[in-house]
Amino acid sequence: MVIVKKENLDINELSRIENLKKEILKETSVNVPFFDDANEGLNKGFPLFYLVFDDSKETFFCALSVYIPNDTEAEIYLISAPEKKSACDKSGVPKEVNSEGVDDKNKSDINDELENIIINLMDEIYEALTDVGIEYILFATDPKNAYNTSLITKFNEGEEPDFYDTCVYKLSVNEYKKVPVNFSEISLKVIAEAEDGDLNDIRFILKKDLADIGEAYVLIEGDVACLHSVLINEEYREMGFGRMLVNYSLNTAIDTYHVSNLILNVDSDNLPAVSLYESMGFKSVEVLRYYEI
Repeated sequence: MVIVKKENLDINELSRIENLKKEILKETSVNVPFFDDANEGLNKGFPLFYLVFDDSKETFFCALSVYIPNDTEAEIYLISAPEKKSACDKSGVPKEVNSEGVDDKNKSDINDELENIIINLMDEIYEALTDVGIEYILFATDPKNAYNTSLITKFNEGEEPDFYDTCVYKLSVNEYKKVPVNFSEISLKVIAEAEDGDLNDIRFILKKDLADIGEAYVLIEGDVACLHSVLINEEYREMGFGRMLVNYSLNTAIDTYHVSNLILNVDSDNLPAVSLYESMGFKSVEVLRYYEI
């Protein structure tokens, strides 16, 4: 097996990656720039992904994608090769397909080699991230993926790390029922400002006089608006402010950036937020488990 980092890819490999990207995006709804060109402010000088091939580069096994949304946080995703489903299980590990294919001993050897490669890469990524001040690193996976759970446990010296589950919700702009919001009519105002100079990450702050009622962030990536970090201060909850702020934020993203799709993550046990988003038409398309490493 060989490992290919993004900066080492030649033009022919880039063409292959574009095809892989299209296939992978069919398999996942997560709004992560797996195989996009380096996005300023996201990769912080690191390759966005590592590819694991066999020695002949004819078989793609998996990739580790590194997503860095800000100066203190990072997320790591293990991505399998979807076109190899006939020869791999859901985790991307090769399995025996016929009598002329991989025998049990070779399959075990390949599994062990692949597992060691992934753990070593995670060590390398972890050290690189912490060296530049990243404080909070998450490993994202499907809760049902036993292989990834085993990997992260081994990476964590035999103990399963703390984790939390989130639901991924999506909604196309065509399905979104736009509700106009005018805060001035109820003596409120909202301030929209770019976060840390990033014009594509907008912070919406809802205020009443000098008091902050709440805030929401919308990250724009291509034709997708990702709503995240919605917070209404405790004394203003259950008064409808959350719904108004979410509507206002999404309306602005649609009108200003002309996005086609809306996406958000919400903790699966946050029932008020789940109820709000589902009432707006959002559909749950995936559950992600975030391990804290």
